[in-house]
Amino acid sequence: MPERTVISRDDSQTADADVGALLAGGPDWPLPIYICLRHRGRRLWHGWAGGDHAGWIADHRRAHPAADCMEMFLPERLEPWTPTEGEAPRSWTGILGIEVRRGDRVARMPPSQMIAANHSWSRALQRCRAALDEGPAADEQLFRVAGATFIVPLDSPGPARRWSRSGPAVPLAAITPEATTDLAHRLGGWLVRNTGPDGRLVYKYWPSRGRESAADNTVRQFMGTLALGRYARWSGRADARAASERNLDRQLQAYYQEMPDGSGVVAHGGSAKLGAAAIAGLALLEAAPADRRRAALRGIIRGIEGLWQPDGAFRTFHFPAERNDNQNFYPGEAALFWAHLYARERDAAVLARLLRSLDHYRDWHRHHRNPAFIPWHAQAHAALHAATGLTDRIPFVFEMVDWLLPMQQWEAAPSEDMRGRFYDPHHPEFGPPHAASTGAYLEGLAAAISLAQVVGDRRRIAAYTLAFTRGIRNIAQLSFSSEDDFLYISRRERVNGAVRTEIYDNTVRVDNVQHALMALLYHNHRLDSAPAPVAPREQNSGSATTDDGSDGGEV
Repeated sequence: MPERTVISRDDSQTADADVGALLAGGPDWPLPIYICLRHRGRRLWHGWAGGDHAGWIADHRRAHPAADCMEMFLPERLEPWTPTEGEAPRSWTGILGIEVRRGDRVARMPPSQMIAANHSWSRALQRCRAALDEGPAADEQLFRVAGATFIVPLDSPGPARRWSRSGPAVPLAAITPEATTDLAHRLGGWLVRNTGPDGRLVYKYWPSRGRESAADNTVRQFMGTLALGRYARWSGRADARAASERNLDRQLQAYYQEMPDGSGVVAHGGSAKLGAAAIAGLALLEAAPADRRRAALRGIIRGIEGLWQPDGAFRTFHFPAERNDNQNFYPGEAALFWAHLYARERDAAVLARLLRSLDHYRDWHRHHRNPAFIPWHAQAHAALHAATGLTDRIPFVFEMVDWLLPMQQWEAAPSEDMRGRFYDPHHPEFGPPHAASTGAYLEGLAAAISLAQVVGDRRRIAAYTLAFTRGIRNIAQLSFSSEDDFLYISRRERVNGAVRTEIYDNTVRVDNVQHALMALLYHNHRLDSAPAPVAPREQNSGSATTDDGSDGGEV
């Protein structure tokens, strides 16, 4: 194998002037460059050239007169890389290109193509190898390619601009009340535009492919319904109200089933989940009444009661009956539903069951700590306080959220555009970084902030509000809103206002949007279905046990 070489060019030499010089017929770039010609996001042509760059660019521009923009990748250095060093970090995607050499044959992929095609680094390596010969080879050399990507407008006299995978890093100072209101409208607008005439809400969309996934999930579908209804009430938009109404009715038609015993379930694909029923129940509690909806709500109430156990635990599936997983998610969603149900109906039996369940799962969580548990139970406790004035469980919310906060990445984030997300690399069992997860934690933070304000815990108000603002910074970074975001998007209306899964994964899923939207509406606008708080009471009523407040806050 030939000795590996490193070809380098100092980063500081790459500037707008270099692009202008290339286009004006100046000296060739010292390394092969990549260009891609696009029209309204659709790729017309792309390729690499190692010489006579100005003439080469001019030839292809003449061959594609409809092109309205050109992306250019100018490599600055090549760095040898060996896969045995470990899996390439996902954070490289969209920043570094890849080059595979086998003798005199070369295959390359620039950072922008990885983002546009939604390729992981491993997938990009696989594609490059396939362009030569499938699989690794003895004479293979692999390089990471560092450089800068520029966007050159062709339909206007504007200057070239540097491209980054999700636009420039959003500064924390930009997360102002006005900006968060604008973000809420962008997120809500996406929900409205992606609710079809028949009421169907898009579940998952792949911008790189320009099509929807066939996957579905009833919990997330009804979360979208809940968010759409809250956005409609907050915004006052007639189109949002109409979308919300037809979406709820369509969801009930598609997923709600009445069982022989009169109970109701939310079913799809051979399963009926406690969580789906609970979120559907919340949407029905907040919706305008109608006979069909009242009947479905009664059925859901009965169905959830049937999964409750005397010790406070929940079975988590109506069917298949042998399943009892997702304990970190579904019982908290059921508790949140019961808290809101009690607020409306003031049924002492509902309150007694709710308190027993909150006690049970408080103890369960202390033995099985998992961040996924926290958003739902924080919201349930906040809704309980709003309905009853009970304060004795507030310390448990602080205990949970204080444990969660170190998992939010800031200084330790792999790059500035990833700051604010919730991910603990030392605990991969808690799951990968994901916009939906960060959005859910923001809902829990919004609930915790409201409780810290109730008890006047200024230290926690400040800490939780900072974490919330940082999380919203991450969501703003992930939202499709800038020209850079739309570079490779031909159907902008499908993604405008959506939230991608991660910086390096442009998959759009409804819960990427709805969690963050509901967190914004709760924290900034105090919009959820909970009633106005009543005067606090120090004594618990109807609880089997009480929280001793250990490791809790100042109550």
